[in-house]
Order: sequence, then structure tokens, then C-alpha cells
Amino acid sequence: MAAVARSSERAGPAVRSRAQVDATLQTAKLNPAELLPAVQCLSFGPQAGGGECCLLQLEPGLCAELEAGRSLVIRGEKDEHAVLCSKDKTYDMKIADTSNMLLFVPGCKTPEELNADPASCNIIHPQIVGFSKNYWELRRCRPKLKKLRKLLMEDPYEGPDSQKDQTSTFSKYTTEDLLNLIQASEEEILHQLQVIDACKIEGYWRILDFDYEMKLLNHVTQLIDSESWPLSKVPLGVCLQELGTLEPREMIEHILLSYGRKYTDDAGEVFFEMREDKICRAIAQMLLQNAVKFNLSDFEEVWQQSVPEGMTTRLDQLQGLALVDKNSRLETIFLLKVEDLPEDNQERFNSLFGIRQKWTEVDITPYIHTTHQVVCINNINFQRKSVVGYVELTIFPTVANLNRIKLNSKQCRIYRVRVNDLEAAFIYNDPTLEVCHHESKQRNLNYFSNAYAAAVSAVDPDAGNGELCIKVPSELWKHVDELKVLKVHINFSLDQPKGGLHFVVPNMEGNMAERGAHVFSCGYQNSTRFWFPCVDSYSELCTWKLEYTVDAAMVAVSNGDLVETVYTHDMRKKTFHYMLTIPTAASNISLAIGPFEILVDPYMHEVTHFCLPQLLPLLKHTTSYLHEVFEFYEEILTCRYPYSCFKTVFIDEAYVEVAAYASMSIFSTNLLHSAMIIDETPLTRRCLAQALAQQFFGCFISRMSWSDEWVLKGISGYIYGLWMKKTFGVNEYRHWIKQELDQIVAYELKTGGVLLHPIFGGGKEKDNPASHLHFSIKHPHTLSWEYYTMFQCKAHLVMRLIENRISMEFMLQVFNKLLSLASTASSQKFQSHMWSQMLVSTSGFLKSISNVSGKDIQPLIKQWVDQSGVVKFYGSFAFNRKRNVLELEIKQDYTSPGTQKYVGPLKVTVQELDGSFNHTLQIEENSLKHDIPCHSKSRRNKKKKIPLMNGEEVDMDLSAMDADSPLLWIRIDPDMSVLRKVEFEQSDFMWQYQLRYERDVVAQEEAILALEKFPTPASRLALTDILEQEQCFYRVRMLACFCLARIANSMVSTWTGPPAMKSLFTRMFCCKTCPNIVKTNNFMNFQSYFLQKTMPVAMALLRDVHNLCPKEVLMFILDLIKYNDNRKNKFSDNYYRAELIDALANSVTPAVSVNNEVRTLDNLNPDVRLILEEITRFLNMEKLLPSYRHTITVSCLKAIRVLQKNGHVPSDPALFKSYAEYGHFVDVRIAALEAVVDYTKVDRSYEELQWLLTMVQNDPVPYIRHKILDMLTKNPPFTKNMESPLCNEALVDQLWKLMNSGTSHDWRLRCGAVDLYFTLFGLSRPSCLPLPELGLVLNLKEKKAVLNPTIIPESVANNQEPVNSSSNHGQSVGFQNTEDDHLIKETASSISGHQQGVKRKADMPLGSPLEPGQILEKNEDSKVKLKIRFSNSQEEEEIDMDTVHDSQAFIYHHLNMLERPSTPGEEIVLA
Repeated sequence: MAAVARSSERAGPAVRSRAQVDATLQTAKLNPAELLPAVQCLSFGPQAGGGECCLLQLEPGLCAELEAGRSLVIRGEKDEHAVLCSKDKTYDMKIADTSNMLLFVPGCKTPEELNADPASCNIIHPQIVGFSKNYWELRRCRPKLKKLRKLLMEDPYEGPDSQKDQTSTFSKYTTEDLLNLIQASEEEILHQLQVIDACKIEGYWRILDFDYEMKLLNHVTQLIDSESWPLSKVPLGVCLQELGTLEPREMIEHILLSYGRKYTDDAGEVFFEMREDKICRAIAQMLLQNAVKFNLSDFEEVWQQSVPEGMTTRLDQLQGLALVDKNSRLETIFLLKVEDLPEDNQERFNSLFGIRQKWTEVDITPYIHTTHQVVCINNINFQRKSVVGYVELTIFPTVANLNRIKLNSKQCRIYRVRVNDLEAAFIYNDPTLEVCHHESKQRNLNYFSNAYAAAVSAVDPDAGNGELCIKVPSELWKHVDELKVLKVHINFSLDQPKGGLHFVVPNMEGNMAERGAHVFSCGYQNSTRFWFPCVDSYSELCTWKLEYTVDAAMVAVSNGDLVETVYTHDMRKKTFHYMLTIPTAASNISLAIGPFEILVDPYMHEVTHFCLPQLLPLLKHTTSYLHEVFEFYEEILTCRYPYSCFKTVFIDEAYVEVAAYASMSIFSTNLLHSAMIIDETPLTRRCLAQALAQQFFGCFISRMSWSDEWVLKGISGYIYGLWMKKTFGVNEYRHWIKQELDQIVAYELKTGGVLLHPIFGGGKEKDNPASHLHFSIKHPHTLSWEYYTMFQCKAHLVMRLIENRISMEFMLQVFNKLLSLASTASSQKFQSHMWSQMLVSTSGFLKSISNVSGKDIQPLIKQWVDQSGVVKFYGSFAFNRKRNVLELEIKQDYTSPGTQKYVGPLKVTVQELDGSFNHTLQIEENSLKHDIPCHSKSRRNKKKKIPLMNGEEVDMDLSAMDADSPLLWIRIDPDMSVLRKVEFEQSDFMWQYQLRYERDVVAQEEAILALEKFPTPASRLALTDILEQEQCFYRVRMLACFCLARIANSMVSTWTGPPAMKSLFTRMFCCKTCPNIVKTNNFMNFQSYFLQKTMPVAMALLRDVHNLCPKEVLMFILDLIKYNDNRKNKFSDNYYRAELIDALANSVTPAVSVNNEVRTLDNLNPDVRLILEEITRFLNMEKLLPSYRHTITVSCLKAIRVLQKNGHVPSDPALFKSYAEYGHFVDVRIAALEAVVDYTKVDRSYEELQWLLTMVQNDPVPYIRHKILDMLTKNPPFTKNMESPLCNEALVDQLWKLMNSGTSHDWRLRCGAVDLYFTLFGLSRPSCLPLPELGLVLNLKEKKAVLNPTIIPESVANNQEPVNSSSNHGQSVGFQNTEDDHLIKETASSISGHQQGVKRKADMPLGSPLEPGQILEKNEDSKVKLKIRFSNSQEEEEIDMDTVHDSQAFIYHHLNMLERPSTPGEEIVLA
């Protein structure tokens, strides 16, 4: 606290003695021995008084500024709200009341200071000089800069020869003047002066008069034309030299800065790249400002002629500047600047409609503010798990004749809708609740996927659709035609929501706050509609007011700034008021309510952390690092964090570990940890960094459409990778990149490819970019969760490829440009057309790259973004001694699923005796062999150090290499600049050299994997050397452990010496005097810790000649457990002990059964008995002293399942089912469920499969439900090509109902059910179902005959056309439907044509489509008849078709017309 005291006089009380102090302590029943010896007796000083002292709360950064001698300034005129400004930030000042008296006591010593000062006297008498019941609280706010332009425009600068400038009576403003008048910090003001193109003239800040600005620009553009300079390279020096005689040199440089981007070339010369759009816009303004109206075609011609050669004019460059009138006889254009319009909404609309009576959406959008939304939840009942509230949307109509408003809303009960206080009719229709209607026998997955995609499209807000359709009252139609504001008020409630909003109510005693009950929003992509009505699209931005009324003991956390908290009169409830003034999509709005403990970040005052009760110490440690992540992102992006605050909320039963929303993120409480935990620390820090990266790209900058999602995921993943490189080092970063690359390659090769930027044609199969998948990729809600995870992975890898192409510097400039434009747009409250700058599109992103870097990356985009698949290389080589040339052969496999042909550069690194050399090969269409000249001659017998790539020189034992070849090792694409899989053949000694001497961790990992194929003593020695190298990256050493175990098993017959790694482990971690006793744990060296954890797990994989784990190894692991001592270790050993249990599990081998005897505890193998006893002991200890995240329980459960699978103990799922029940820790539940899933597969247990599926339907935790489906998909009880007793009709029905209607509340869960159904049954009708009766579906609307899809073979089913959403769901009853009118006319026409259809019965060719209303029927005497049923009659007329062809031929002729039937009631089915 900082304080300012005013003087007043007051007499102080008498000084207290030690005896009085002791008497007071005795009265208070306090033991003096438990207190500090020094006593501070406070007394009021003579000048103390209430209200005499003003207290100001400062964050640490501001305190540091004061202590450094810098000043803080309070700014604001009488009619303005005061703000406090530092050098670079602005803070809003508000008075905060406190229930405690705040005392100002100079010289008062804290307990720490008293302890540090042994000379402190026994009794100290500090005096109170002031007190207060409130203090000034600071909140970071946006600078108030609107006034700046207004002041400078009072007297624009017209040039050095202007007489007006000499006689003007208007004020001119220096920097000091502006600091006194503008409520912003100095840096913010100076930045805004650059934004508005102000310049300093004779010490005063001025804005150029437009005519003078155009005069200067004309000089520059004429010089560019005359010199034929490229617009991207205008030299500053020449411009100043040529134009300096006409205008002041500083004015010439200023105009270049205003209309260009400054840069310096390699020679140090300064150039400018001219900005085309800004120059074209300025010239258009010059042409238009002197004309009332301009003929559009004439204007476009003159405009194009007026701009410099090489520039192209476009009308979209004039948004917010000019308006095109298309209603006049000849189209005209006139000036209409958005800054000239009034700021008030109503005044602005009055002004616009004074100019034109009717506006189109395209025309008015640049001039209006779109929407604002209020969300008010005024009742939350944790007992009933219900929510009651209302929303109010402010809508500015952009087109006339608007009579319906479509919004998104799922599972909300809508009570009342009012539009401008008038009652409005509404209809709720959600086709995703039940995807396939009236399909009792339909079980075809391809059919379902098409129907589901159509249902999702039918409510897609980006297509103007929604579940809630509101009819605008007729009284407001005139109001709408005048494009006046509409306010839509919707009252709604939620009762026991199944998705979108998750309640956690522990079953224990006490009130809700004492039980830790809480609720939070959750879901995957566009899930806000699950908890309040909205336009649930990432491209629809608006400002927000959020209000939540909760119990007094609860805290509501939401987006934006907390404006105030108001208690009700009875003090039992309070309302939290949040304001989010930055335009944000509804999908980025979130909520968390609970009895949270609150921590204001000590390093960043604007950051607040929330956690559940009693977790505050963990929260403090976990979030202590976050400020460093902020600093890193702000530094590399050269842009401040976009919001005024940031909130982290840690909750239980999280949907995902990290969920980012505007200005807040919701995390799993399982990420919290203490300083004792090693393993969780990097994982949690990575989660925090991911969440913060998504604040910039994902929340602040949103996407234009779903096909642009890859840009946001790619950028956020890319900058997160940069943070990882800086925090954990280059080795960890490259390991992560390789891991991500391996994952995406494996997935694409398995599934057929991941497409980042899908573009859809007209619905034909050849236009479907994802025909190889069993789900649609048109919408995020239809994607498999695994596909979406891989999609994010590929996006950031592609972003890294772009960085390799244009450089990191340009990449970060592009990001800065996007953020700067978005930041400027977000502050334009009444220029909502600017908000589109907050939406990123693929084309806009690529244009920014082109403008900033000047490089064409279109081939790269076409290769990796516009098409799916990865590259598969096969490499081999031969050395030509005569030519001293490396003959490298590289083949590609581009015919397998998930692959593509690569044409372009490919880097090859060759390590020779004389050094490491990089070669760039050009991979052409048919090129296979490439000759690479070698720089070295063979000299293996000469003693000379060999230089490596990093400049290091090392001694090598070259005895193993080829005598004639100078090649040590070869690497294909070492920088991972292609999304590829490489299989390269080279000798074992080359892999061994690469492992030992290559300093790149990716190369070392590749060598380790390759050496598994070469189980030789040399490989064994190379791996052992790596394990012993302390400077080697710890992950490489861990991988080497497992490789060494596999090599040892391959060499079991020739292996000599102790078991692999045992002697090394003994030397590193055991006592020298007693090798079987491990040293007391000391995990200070993290690299040694991870190696100590891994080696026993790898050793347990060793096998002897009988394929059993050596007794020596098992006893060694048991000794490690027995002698484990963690008493003197500052870190927890729970992960280490868990790994030792995993080692015990790895040592288990299949049991040998004699005469099929039943295994009991009495006849257990002695070794297995020891293992089982240890596991039992650990499990029992866990119940008394649980480990962090119950890691030991998890390992014990996995070990028990291993014992069961290997036949040592009876296979029984009862134990796992008990641990899988709700109430256990989530990691324990997952481990137990994995065991049950495995049991279901191995034992083919239908009972356990049903138990799992019941849990999918009923478990309270969404993540558990999702994981069960995921585990069943990855480890299925059977597959579509297997015969299994589990595959039956009841299971098909159960899974079909689950994905058809049972998972409509959770997109991720429904897609998980689809994945499982595909794994079990494939795309076609499940083989276990009985053959259906023959049937044909006639679509009256489309006039097509459709074969019952249940009988389509899979090969045909794969070629079904996607369904058109318009034919899937009819219009809800209650509105005029033009399609229904058309249907009535069509039916009527079919009646009139009936007689003609009967007459030509025998002449009808087989290929002719059926008439509307006709169906096929096969009667008892096997004659096929055509029936005609009329919509207004129940009568049918029969036509004998037996004379034409049999029904089978007719039906199969129509196989290529297969399609989703139209709306029920418009289809006729015959069985």
C-alpha cells in the first residue's frame, strides 16, 4: 500500500509497560512462549484521523517503478473518470471498500524483520498516523485515445508555405500537452500517433491536411513511375535527394512511412515497400471528395488510371469510405466516411437512413455496430442441477423483409420470447436429437454419417440456420424495413443438462459450498448453445454483458472485467456483473461457479487464479510460472496480451485438461501440484502455455469459417512450440516435433489422410475430399476426436514448414500484423465492419505472408494444406570409389492410402571424414538416383579429429567402417521440413557412429530404432556408451534402455556378463559396498532421476533362453523396492515407485499349465507370489497414504491385469469394476476400465461389454464416457471381419440407438460412438443382422427410386453420395413453406398425368424413373405390380410390370441413385 497523510492534531495515550502486556496476554489465555519476544504497542499519533489518509494498491511492477525513481501520473479532466498512468500502461481507479480497518504505521516491523534484528527492544511503540476503511484499487484498462485525433484535426498542417498556419488561432500540441489532455500512458499515446499518421513539426504534433498529404503522395508516386522502381523497393535516399528541393525532407520521409513499410537491405540501404490498399484508398478519397456523385464505371476507370502503375484498384478497398448507389439508372458512387457519422447508435441510423431509405446488408455493414448480447443467469440450483435465466440480443437488421430470426439453442427449455417487448411466436426444432427417424431396420453407417452431416448443417449458424426459429411480430415489420434496432428477449431454463454445463456435486454432508459443489461450461467446438440461446458461431462477434446470481458463499467466474458484485437485501445471494467490451464469438463465452479460493497473481495484478477449497497452496506453486509465459509471448509477438485481465479456473471432472475461452481458461484440477512433484511440473506448464497461446489466436482472433480452423490451431501450436524451445531447450523441442510428426504420419497412413483446408464441391462423390473416411469433415461436430487431435497436430507442423520457407522473423511479423489489425479493430466500437479484421481466413493469412515476406508459398500450401496425405521415402546408397561419389537412391510410395507424391527440394546431410556436408536434392517426378560428390578421401588409418556439424571435433575409432569409403553416416531430411516417413538403409556401423557422435537428438533416436535390427556386440557397446554419457539427452538414454533390452533378448544365446544395464545401474545408483542396496533417493539431478526410473522397467523385459525373466533381474527389482528410502529426498518418489511396479509387471511371462490345473494362491509360482505380495502391499499402503494422482494404484491395477492375462491368477473383472466406479480418482478409473475392456476382448464377455456400454450412457463424468468408447475402439472386443459371439442384433441396436439419439448432448461422445460402430461393423449393414425383405424408397420431391440401403454391399455403400440437407429436414410447422407449396403442385400434376401413365405401362423402358407416387410391390403370385397412391386419397391403382422385367433387375438398375430419403410423409416405402 502507498499512502498520503494529511495533518491533524490528536493526543496519544500513555505508553504501556511490559507488566501490562503480560497481563493482557494472560487475560487472552495466550502463551508468551509461543509468541515473538518483541511486542509492538500501537497508539494513535497526534496527527492521526479517519479520512486523513488515502491508500493506493499497487501491483509489484508499479511499486518497482516508484522505487526506481519513475513517477505515476493521475490523468483526467473534471468531467472524466480519473485514470493512473505509468510509462506504458493505463489503469482505471476505483474505490474498494474493506470490512477491516486499514492502519498506516510508519516504521512498523514485520515478524520477519523482528527475527532478523536480534537487537530489537522488548517493547516497541509505533504510532498510527492514519487509518481508512477503503483504498484505491487499480485495474488495467484500455487507453482513452479517441480525443487525440479530434484535438489534432482542429488545425491540420497544410505545408510550410501555408499562410493559415501562421495566422491560426487554434492550439498546437506538444507531447507534454497531449500527456496532460489524453488519458493514456506516454507509450500508448506515442503509438496511437503513429497509427493516425501524425508527425512532429517544430516540436508540435500535427496531422497533415488531406490536400497537402495527397500533394506529397503524388510527388512520391510520380517519382516511382518515372524511375520504374518496383513498389516493393523504393529507396529513401534517392527520394530525399530528388524531392528535397520541392518539399521538406522530413515530410517526404513521413509520407513514405505513412504509405509504406520501412526496411533495410543487406547492404544497409533503407528502402520502403509501398502499401497498395492504402494508396488506392487515398487516391479514391481525393477523386470523390470534390464530387457529389460519380458515375461508377467512369470512376473505376479514372481511379485505375490515377493509381501508380502496377497497382490494382478494387471496390472492397473503399469499405467505410464510399458508398455505391445501385438503385439509380446509372450506378453511382459517393463519399461516405464512417468517421463522419455520429457515435450514438440511433443518431447514426437516422443519419444513414437520411441518405438512403433502404440498405442491403453488404452496404450497411461497414457503417453499423452488429450485436450486443446480455446473458443473465439468476437462479442456479445445485441440488436439482438446474439453471434459470434470460438472454437479450441487440440485433441491427441489415436487410429488409426480415420476418424470422434463427438462433442456436440445445436442451434449453424456452419459456417466452419477446421482440422489442412484443410477444413473439417461436418454434424449436433440433434434427440432431434423433438423426434417423422411423428406421427400425436401417443400420448402415454410411447412411447414418450422411444423415448426421445433413442434420448438423441444418442447424449450422454459419449457414444462417439454427434450432430456434423466432417469428418477428407483424407489428414490427415496418420497424424492420426501416432497419431499426431489434431487442430479442428470451427466458429459458436448463434442468439436469447432459452437456455444455457440467455440475459437480459431491455426495457428502454439509451445504453446497462446504461440499465443494461447482458448475462449469464445457464442450467441444460451438457448444455454448447447450447452456444459453445464441448465435453459436466463431465468425459472429459481439460485445457481452454477463450477470450471474449465486449463493453468497459461491464465486462466479466469467469472461471480461468484473464490474461489480451486488448483494441481495438479505445478504444470502450476490450477483456478479461482467463486461466483455472486446467483440467475441459466443463459442468463446464460458462460466465457472463454485466456492473457489482466489489468488491474485503476485507478478501480474491483472491475472487471477481460482481453485477449489483447500488447494490454494498447490495453486500458488502451479501458477507461479505463468508470468514468464506472458512475457515470452508478448516479447516474440511484440504485442501486448489482448484482454484487460486473465483468469485461470481449476475444476474437477474436466471435459478436457485445457479449455481456452475469451480472457479465461478452465483447467483440470488434476494439473495442480506441489514443489515435491517432478513429473507433473513440465506437463502442467505446457498446459498453461497452450492455454495462453490460444488466448491470442483462437479467442482474440477467431476464424472466418471451419475451413480456416487450421490457421488458428497452427499459429497457437507454433508459438507454443517456440515457448517450449526456449523453456525446455532445443533437444526437447526437436523431440516433440519428431513425436508429433511420427503420430501424424502413422495416423494418415492408417486412415487415408488429414485435410487441413477442405473445399467441397456440389456434393458428388468425386468432389468429396474425405471419401476414405467413415465420417464427414464438413463440420467439426461430425469429426472423429482422434481425427481432430491429429488435425491440430498437422496444423502446427505445417506452420513450421511455412517458417522454414519464409524465416522465423517474417513469420512473427505476420503474426504481429494480424494482432495489430485485430487490436485496432476491437477498439472500433461503432465501426463493426472493422471487426472482420479479428477473423482470420486462409486467403487472408496467405496474403499477409506474401505481403510481409514477398515469397510465394502457394506450392507448399497446395501440397500440405489443400490435399491430404504424407510422403513415404525409401532410401539406399552405394559409394562409387572411382568417382568418389555417393550414389543415393530415393524411392517414393505414393499409391498406398494416406500417401502423396512429393516434388520439391529435399535436404540430405552426409557426415564424411572431413566434416558434415549438406546437399539439397531436387525431387522430380521420375528421378530416383542422385549423385552426390564426396569431399573426403578414405583415410581411416590416419589419426585426425573429425569435425561434426556443430563445429565440434572428435576422435573416432574408424576400424569398423568400410576401408574404401569416407562416409560415416547419411541422413535424409534432418530438419523434418517434409511431412514424411523415411526408411533408409545403411550399415550397422553407420547407425552406431550416428548414435555416438551425431549431436542431434532426432538423429540419435533414429539410430536407436534402426539398431534394433542389428543385435551385435558393437550395437550393445554403442548403446551402453550412450547410457553412460551424462551429457547425452535424457530421452535418448531412456530410449536406449529399451533398445538394449531388445538387443540382449536377440543375443540371449551369445550374451556374456551380467544382465544388460544391471552393472551400470549398480554403479550409478547403488551403494559401492553393497551393490544390491540402492542409495538413498536424491532426485536433484532430473536427468539421472528419469534414467533411474526407466532402467528397471527396461531390465524387466530381459528374457533368458527359456523366455523367462532372469531370476537375478527379478530379485534385483524386488531389492530396489525393498531398500527404497526417500526420507532425505526433497522430491516425491511416487512416480519412481510406480515405475518399479511396472517393472515387476514387465517381468511376468506366461504361466506353464500342467494337466490344466487351476491356479490358486497355494500353487503359485514362487516368483509370481513375490510379485503379487508386493503389489498387494502397495495397494494396501495406497489406501492409508495415497500417492499423488494415485500413480501407484494405477500401476498396481495394470500389473494385476498382466498377471491375469498370463494365467497366473484367475481372470476376474470384479476388482477392476470396483475401482472403475464413480468416486475414485479419474486416473484410477481409466486404468481399471482399460483392464475391463481388455478382459472383454480376451474372454469375450458379453456381460462386461454391456456393463461398459451402460457406463457410457450413465456415468456422471463426460471424460470417462468418452474414454470408454475410445478404449473400446482401440482395443475392440471384435472387428467387422471377425466371427464373435458378442456380435448380435441386440448389440447393433444398442450402439445404433446410442449414436442415433443417446449422445445428442455431446458431439465428442456421438462421434466416439460412430468410431466404435465403424470398428465393430464397418460401413455396411452388420453381418449379424438377418437379411431384410426387399424394399424400395421413392423420393417424391426428387423423383427418384431408392434401394433400401440396408441391403447395399459395402463396396457400393462407400460410393453413396452425400446427402443434401435441404431434403433431410422439412420446415417446422407454423411458417409458410414454399417447398410445401411446390410439393402440392407437383402432386396435383401427378394426378392429372395418371391416365397417361397407365396407358404406356408395357412400353415403359426399364431405365425410366418412376412417376411421382408410384411404388413397386410383389404380390402372392410373384407378379410385380406398380402401385400409385395419391396424396388426397387412400385408393391405389395397380399396374402389372411382369411383362417388362423382373423386380431384381429393376432395383439394381437404380443402385447409382441411392440417396437419403426425404422428409417423413414425402416418402413411400414398400417391403
